Amino acid sequence: MAQLSIYDKLKHFSDKDLTCSIGQKDSVDIVFRHDSWHQFTSSEHIAVYIGKTGKLKFDDPENKKGVIYKLKKSKVGTPSIAEHTRYLRINGQAHPELLEAAKRMIGDYNIPKKDEGIAPQSVTVEEVREAMTKEPPKLDTIDESMDNFRADAIAFLGMAQSPEERVEIWKTLAAIYGKRDVYEDKPGKWNV
Repeated sequence: MAQLSIYDKLKHFSDKDLTCSIGQKDSVDIVFRHDSWHQFTSSEHIAVYIGKTGKLKFDDPENKKGVIYKLKKSKVGTPSIAEHTRYLRINGQAHPELLEAAKRMIGDYNIPKKDEGIAPQSVTVEEVREAMTKEPPKLDTIDESMDNFRADAIAFLGMAQSPEERVEIWKTLAAIYGKRDVYEDKPGKWNV
């Protein structure tokens, strides 16, 4: 069942990064918590538009997409929370297309964080294999091996752009870290 409007509830609390609800007079109310609006814009303004999939999308106003709104800051409540929270109200009667997209998006969501240490780029499976197989890591302990495996998995899987690339990256990492027999393609076995 879709989430009730925040006006229909006595209390509304969420620890998620974004909450979308429909308020009185068809207003679309969006709450950005934990500085999550910085994923889209560095200013106090945000652009709202409908993506190819029909969902609400947010962007920097400088990219000249959609309708630009000013993010509001609460003047009441705990100052430490108010500093990291912004509010957006869209008039659904003035923008019925945004209202319809918001109705399909009602709820609380976490916004995936962009990896700060990895620049987005296209990497082929062959490039990953070549980079990883040049010099296998010499590890002293199992804990250090797991930490390195996790770091490599996060780094390379963040660059993968298809499920097939992700599978090949897992297989390559398994071969490098000595776990190839576990992930080997065998008839009747589950593959990664």
